[in-house]
Amino acid sequence: STADHSIDELLGDPGLLEGAIMTSVTVPSTGFAAVDRTGRTPMDRAIVMAVAHRDTAGNVRLAMTGVASQPVIVDPQGIEDLDPPSDFLGSSLYRRHVATVLAGRVLATVVEGEGT
Repeated sequence: STADHSIDELLGDPGLLEGAIMTSVTVPSTGFAAVDRTGRTPMDRAIVMAVAHRDTAGNVRLAMTGVASQPVIVDPQGIEDLDPPSDFLGSSLYRRHVATVLAGRVLATVVEGEGT
């Protein structure tokens, strides 16, 4: 069976994907979006990644990976409050610092309206 879920629903209840295969993702084609990531190499899995979107009404959303056990929607004012997990790719302090830098970049891009 197929079901459409918003990102908020999926992040709020990861069990929705249990035993499922995600076959498509719909991203609004209006507004501005930006993404930035850091990894050990360009081809490596992202250690931390930030994605921002500003819709035509001016609402900005920020999503991040590598700062929690699963991808999260982040309040741009609360990045310093994040408590990322530590692992062999980076300490919690390193991940929080990278998250701050990446979030700043993508948020500046979407606010300026030069997103990709």
